[in-house]
Amino acid sequence: MVNNCKERQKVAEKSWKIIIGLGNPGERYRNSRHNAGFMTLAVMAKQRCFSDPIRFRNSLVTKGAIEGQRVVLAWPQTYMNHSGRAAKELLSFYKAYTATLLVINDDL
Repeated sequence: MVNNCKERQKVAEKSWKIIIGLGNPGERYRNSRHNAGFMTLAVMAKQRCFSDPIRFRNSLVTKGAIEGQRVVLAWPQTYMNHSGRAAKELLSFYKAYTATLLVINDDL
């Protein structure tokens, strides 16, 4: 069992880390508190010199590195109640573990 855990850790270290910023798409919600996740990712992407996001299935995504880790930043283009669909697509495509997923959202 210990060997299995060590192997899984090695795979996780090499796999993509996914950071999803939750919000609602569209101009109507652009500066609302519900888009805290979107706004946080925008700042992160700019500070880390990530390229402009591109459309991937139900999200806008950009890829880069943070402290040597491969990272995907994702803005789901579904509304908040359906963001799980977009997250599942990203985890599946990048073969990432839920342990390597960070979700940023407004919790008010």
